[in-house]
Amino acid sequence: MRKLLFLSLLILAFVVEASSGFPETVRSGFFTTAACRSVVLMQQNGRVFGKPVLYESACPSSDGFIAVKSNGRWSYLDCATGQILRAGLTDASRFRGGVARIKDEQGWAFLFTDGRELDLAGEYSYVGIPKDGLCSVVMDGKVGFIDHEGKIVIPPKFDVPFGRDGREHLNLLWFNEGYCIVREGSAQFFINPEA
Repeated sequence: MRKLLFLSLLILAFVVEASSGFPETVRSGFFTTAACRSVVLMQQNGRVFGKPVLYESACPSSDGFIAVKSNGRWSYLDCATGQILRAGLTDASRFRGGVARIKDEQGWAFLFTDGRELDLAGEYSYVGIPKDGLCSVVMDGKVGFIDHEGKIVIPPKFDVPFGRDGREHLNLLWFNEGYCIVREGSAQFFINPEA
């Protein structure tokens, strides 16, 4: 009965994925199911080999890697080979433009798809998700933005923006099409580093 239930859930996951169109990750070898917990290895012809691997959590793959969480720790798997790029992380984000934000016991860092790391430990209490070439950082309670080399582009001087629920939300701190929402006191507004 358990096998039948598992198989039904797996087929349902395939149907849900297929209804929205197979993502790029299927062509590259791995993809996550709709529940974003199991990772499936698939051949180029679409046939699944091996058993799906269940994780506590899994991010959709990007830039050829997939972040998976097991036993409270994050790791990055190479979608082409299944090899581990980096393991033992307390926090991880998807790769965007060849860079991901990671955190371990030493603090925050950037991880690049070639395996290089840029240590940001000790400088920032929070590092946001890289997007559009920039990444939010919090230093001494103020928000600023750095590039993927760790250079400050917009000095930390803003407050964390409020969400619709009236609370501060760090997850609002990322650029989209060149703009990001920030706050100074009670005034919220968009900034653009190009302007």
